[in-house]
Amino acid sequence: MDTNQDKLKLTSVNDLMGMNFYIPSYQRGYRWKTHQVTDLLDDIWEFHEKEKKPNEIYCVQPLVVKRKEEDIFRKIKEEASNLSEIINLIKGYWEVIDGQQRLTTFYIILSCLLPNLQNKFNLEYAIRNPQNRMSANSDNGIGSKEFLIKLNRYEIDNELASSNIDFYHMYNTYNEVNKWITRKKVELKNIGKEFDLESFVNTITNRVKFIWYETDEPDPIEVFIRLNIGKISLTDSELIKALFLNESNYNESASAIRLQQIEIASEWDKIERTLRNEEFWLFIHDLGWEKPTRIEWIFDMIVQQKLFGEMQDCGNDNHKTFRYFYEFFNKNKKNITSEWIRDTWNEVKKYFMIFH
Repeated sequence: MDTNQDKLKLTSVNDLMGMNFYIPSYQRGYRWKTHQVTDLLDDIWEFHEKEKKPNEIYCVQPLVVKRKEEDIFRKIKEEASNLSEIINLIKGYWEVIDGQQRLTTFYIILSCLLPNLQNKFNLEYAIRNPQNRMSANSDNGIGSKEFLIKLNRYEIDNELASSNIDFYHMYNTYNEVNKWITRKKVELKNIGKEFDLESFVNTITNRVKFIWYETDEPDPIEVFIRLNIGKISLTDSELIKALFLNESNYNESASAIRLQQIEIASEWDKIERTLRNEEFWLFIHDLGWEKPTRIEWIFDMIVQQKLFGEMQDCGNDNHKTFRYFYEFFNKNKKNITSEWIRDTWNEVKKYFMIFH
């Protein structure tokens, strides 16, 4: 996937507020189970309660998006009734290629914690849309977007929630979040504490961050297939590769940029092929590596050895390796040139050659 620096970043839940997201028809509907909801909340709560460094974050799986071409000025003229709505429309519409399950879940979590919050991000679904005459839900007059709004207003009954499979799972998540909040309040009360809503919401909105990955590829369905049907996940190594192939890091002509990108990509693939040699791999690593790419082990080791220095608050979750490199690139953003990229990549190759 081609990308540039301002299209690969860490984005807080608070940064998403007021944004407009579109869930296309090629994606399945909302299907999170209750145990996934409680696991997420328990995990965030554990992070919330622990002693944290000032800028430490809780990292969420990548949110892969593509900007939708929309007539924003027409929308402002026809749909905006106040300044806040104008600002939200200017933020544009984003097609969600991957990550809609978590995005929907966080919308519901915010609905439970802050039912009066007016400026959450907006979710619109191609299916379950009353404007779509082919919608499986057109008979009851509301779509998934309207259903979520009604959830926020406590206007949902069991009959409506059972009218289609998407509503069913959204409603179950909504109920599970409220049950979790009630249980947490009881647990804290039993040990003489109170549930600090403001503090917990602050953790969710400011310290929970998605890996925002914006693609310019013309066919989002192809990206979706690669990430989902093809079972090729957006791994740390692919995210790091996007940093190295970032066009905005180069100051030469387009042909020179392309030449260096091809060179790095070619050397990258050569390293991966070498690591795929089972005899060589077992010489440097034992059995049990389950990640899709083996070059990621090289990056893991670089982070473990802190080859590029100490980076603050990279955490200890599944994406700590990417965040280390992201912080390294961000720390040096004023100095990044094609020469800097080449020197940095050479350091990666030198580290690999230690084992080769």
